[in-house]
Amino acid sequence: MKKLILTLALSLSATTAFACEMNPKTGQPIPHQHAKAVKEIHACYAWVRLTPAAVPITAAYLHVHNTSGVADRLLSATSTISQRVELHETKQENGVAQMRALDNGIDLPNEAHIEMKPGGIHIMLMGLNEPLVEGKKVPITLNFAKSKPIVVEALVMKSAAPMKHDMEHKH
Repeated sequence: MKKLILTLALSLSATTAFACEMNPKTGQPIPHQHAKAVKEIHACYAWVRLTPAAVPITAAYLHVHNTSGVADRLLSATSTISQRVELHETKQENGVAQMRALDNGIDLPNEAHIEMKPGGIHIMLMGLNEPLVEGKKVPITLNFAKSKPIVVEALVMKSAAPMKHDMEHKH
């Protein structure tokens, strides 16, 4: 029994030990050195923008890393906090920000790092079921073409805070 518990504990620590760290030269997040040894997709730094209670829509942002060994595609996302969830991208066209749904998903080449951030690729949560509360975490499930789904716990914040080592990381 002790051996089984130890095996489970080691397995859990191996699968949850990923955390993004910031590269001091580039400012880009990088996974721990052992991340490439685990062949899967993982996500970190998930957060949801706090909106006033009367606003039924918000956006979620996070980092996704593909160390699975094969190219994949983020097809969709779901969440229990909203009636509808869509992948979106904001682009500048003629000096005007244009947002569009990414109905075909987001390519995730092998060894790729995708940063979902304000003004770029993000997740729209529409028809919020209840007002958001700053500091709470909300679940978002990421669905891929090849990899198993990932559930991230996104922290509700007013705006992007400096990324911290202890923010939720899932794979």
